[in-house]
Amino acid sequence: MSKNYIAVHGASLKQFNSMRLDVKCENLIFPLNTDGLAQALRDFNNKRVYILGNGSNVIFTKEFYGDDTAFLVTTMLNDIYEENGMIFAECGVTLSRLSWFALEKSYTGFEFCEDIPGTVGGGIIMNAGTYKDTLGDLASKVFWYSPSKDKFGEMSVNSDVLEKRNLRLPEKDAIVLKVVFKTKPGNYEEIMDKMLFVKKDRYMKQPRNYPSAGSVFKRPLKDGELLQVWQLIENAGLRGYSIGDAAVSDKHTGFIVNKGNATGEQLIAVAKHCSDTVKEKFDINLELEWKLI
Repeated sequence: MSKNYIAVHGASLKQFNSMRLDVKCENLIFPLNTDGLAQALRDFNNKRVYILGNGSNVIFTKEFYGDDTAFLVTTMLNDIYEENGMIFAECGVTLSRLSWFALEKSYTGFEFCEDIPGTVGGGIIMNAGTYKDTLGDLASKVFWYSPSKDKFGEMSVNSDVLEKRNLRLPEKDAIVLKVVFKTKPGNYEEIMDKMLFVKKDRYMKQPRNYPSAGSVFKRPLKDGELLQVWQLIENAGLRGYSIGDAAVSDKHTGFIVNKGNATGEQLIAVAKHCSDTVKEKFDINLELEWKLI
């Protein structure tokens, strides 16, 4: 049986995480299609498997991942098309591409996705978005695969399965293969203007001179009010705080950046110092939004 994936052994993961941590792995797998993703999951079912899209919220905690681990990168699962007024996007489609595809069809509602660095698969699992718009609000259906049961399935997306920064799938180990999105007609020029405004606004506020992995912490809730993490870290006097090349961004204190050759250990130590200090000064618990591997 031919393989619908490419396997590379002894590879660097530097280009597959937005923090640009230069760690190595023994097994790096590139599925060529959704069947190849399921096939790879079957073939490597005796290993600890991690799925990477853009690696935009991932922090690696080791310098080397041996033969007991495999990383599956979904960048080749990038088919996107329209059918019956719905947008179908495979898990490896970037959220930026999704927004531009919607623009070309004059569909509004996807503008906030333009500058979110993740993919459709990771984005829907995290219910990615802003403080007022989320990917889950746009989704209608998710197609998934469960390696443990070797089972394909689909589910509707609604408020019953959506949580803040999370989507509850029907199987614990389910992997998102494809997402179907609802659409709403809009004005092409107005959509374009909004997308460019979103991009400019984020570029002005967020650090782009150094690699990062997005927002470090989820917004905490206290006395019924959602608080701004960056303000808590700023008021704790932690702007620019660093360990090695891992540092709280001088531009936006909600981000921790890699100024050169930071390690995962250093990045996690900076994050822990921030959460410990905020807890000590304001009695507020900060929960990591990063995914530690």
